[in-house]
Amino acid sequence: MSNSDPRIPEAIAPEVFARAARLYAQEAQGYSLEELIQAGAAANIPSKYIEQAVQEIRLNQLQRQERKQRLKDSLLGAGVAIALFSIWNVSHFQPQTLISRIVTPCSSMMGMRQ
Repeated sequence: MSNSDPRIPEAIAPEVFARAARLYAQEAQGYSLEELIQAGAAANIPSKYIEQAVQEIRLNQLQRQERKQRLKDSLLGAGVAIALFSIWNVSHFQPQTLISRIVTPCSSMMGMRQ
């Protein structure tokens, strides 16, 4: 930095680096297989295990997504079935029949008392 540039206080330097790291991570959004293999090599992990781990994780993610979609489809189907049953039930429900079933026995009982 030149003398004409304003100085950044030392107290905020950690925050600047943390923010810069987050911005960089957002831009990168992941690693190539080669980058993972290089990182694994630094940790003495053979590349075949890195490749196998990537394949297994991707397969597990795919299976979870498929299970989630099947669950959504099942719930949607159940919701449609309930809605159709409710519509059918309302359209075939005859309130007069229910009222006559209640009123007729009551009328008979009242007639017996008199």
